[in-house]
Amino acid sequence: MKTTLFVALVIPFISFAAFSQIQIGPIDLIKITGTAQTLPQVRGEIKKIDLEQNKLTIKHQEIPNLDMPGMTMVFKVDSKIDVSTFKIADQILFTVDKINGSFIILTLKKAN
Repeated sequence: MKTTLFVALVIPFISFAAFSQIQIGPIDLIKITGTAQTLPQVRGEIKKIDLEQNKLTIKHQEIPNLDMPGMTMVFKVDSKIDVSTFKIADQILFTVDKINGSFIILTLKKAN
């Protein structure tokens, strides 16, 4: 009886402790909210490049998945994207999502 009571009381705490250690990273959040391939491509123009911070200032059209009107703003760029291949005034197509409270560009290419 004591063993059964002990197990009944301890198992929930062990389970909670195990699950509380799980951390969700940016890639996991993309899987939850959608992949870069399912996000809408947005047209924009590069206004400023910050190579040190891996950020771009972009004048962009509406971003439907973020319910954001067109404007000029700064975006962080995914570390897999080489922003040094772009220059100010480049016309671009990009996808962006909100991950861990930041707007992150997930795909980026020059527009034709």
